[in-house]
Amino acid sequence: MTGKRLFALDALRGVAAMVVLLHHAEREFALFPLFAYGYLAVDVFFLMSGYVIASAYEPRMGRGMGLRAFLAIRMARLYPMIWLGGLLGIIAGLFVAVDLGGAPLWLAGISAMTALPLLWTAAELFPLNAPLWSILFEIVTNALHRVLAPVLSIRVLGAILILSLALLLVAGWRLHGLANGFSPETFWGGFPRVLLSYFAGVLIWRTRAVWQPRTPCLPLWLLLAGFLAVVLFEVMLAGIVPASAYWLGAVLFAFPPGLMLLTRSRVPEKAERIAAALGDLSYPLYAIHLPLLLLLTPWVLRLEDAAARTIAMVIVAIAIALLSWGLERVYDGPLRRRLAPARAGRGSAVTAA
Repeated sequence: MTGKRLFALDALRGVAAMVVLLHHAEREFALFPLFAYGYLAVDVFFLMSGYVIASAYEPRMGRGMGLRAFLAIRMARLYPMIWLGGLLGIIAGLFVAVDLGGAPLWLAGISAMTALPLLWTAAELFPLNAPLWSILFEIVTNALHRVLAPVLSIRVLGAILILSLALLLVAGWRLHGLANGFSPETFWGGFPRVLLSYFAGVLIWRTRAVWQPRTPCLPLWLLLAGFLAVVLFEVMLAGIVPASAYWLGAVLFAFPPGLMLLTRSRVPEKAERIAAALGDLSYPLYAIHLPLLLLLTPWVLRLEDAAARTIAMVIVAIAIALLSWGLERVYDGPLRRRLAPARAGRGSAVTAA
């Protein structure tokens, strides 16, 4: 897989990022929460990240890439958009009413620009750009991956998954929910959540020789529709299945097989450019969408009709997607290549944020 662009994963990344955007937009624009369970997309990101990071970097880890070199590459990948998202968050904090949870704006701004969480002074880890919590956990888990790489056998991976699941259930009991990690109160519960999906992705990559020959090749559109169905179906159930049980079922039984099927899916040549574009815009969109929504919310809420706000949401979502694609071309991509260590190499063309 190393060096080969995984167009199917690109497409899913883009769709998942749009789902997160719509999840937040519905909340900010006071609309019916059709994407109330859009946060499931974050767990898909962690799963894909484990698979892609293992594919791109474990061979180089085996050839001697150390922790410092690995993290330098990851920082170059992630921080340009963290900086831009932080700047937009500061602008939002200056001009619109943003709930900082008691934290001063200057401190929230430093947090948003550095991805250092506010563990004691705010209601959210990153009040100016809430999705940063998952990027922080991504960095920490990447570092742990490199540290454990020399001993990360299949048996050790299995032990990590079992321990993560056990701790996740403890967190669910203590915190009254499983989708944790975004706030100071739930911060510790984010670790088993992230580790479970991330190292499941690593295990899927490590065992690909076993399952890939037995995995059918399904159309990409069908797999993307399946992902959207998982996200939307819990809303349609109207609470019949408890949210935590549904989340756990998706993370354990829907997303890992879905990833395996995606790696076998063949993207038609005519669709490769669309899939690549979705992959390119996904991380910029994820990193900047919430500050932009915060800036636009006062204007959208002036529309009293829900239908008008829904139309506004669609327009805003398309505009942010196009902006994110452009930022990848003129800002994130060029700056990332300039910051990356000279010997980093290309690795996998897909990088899950």
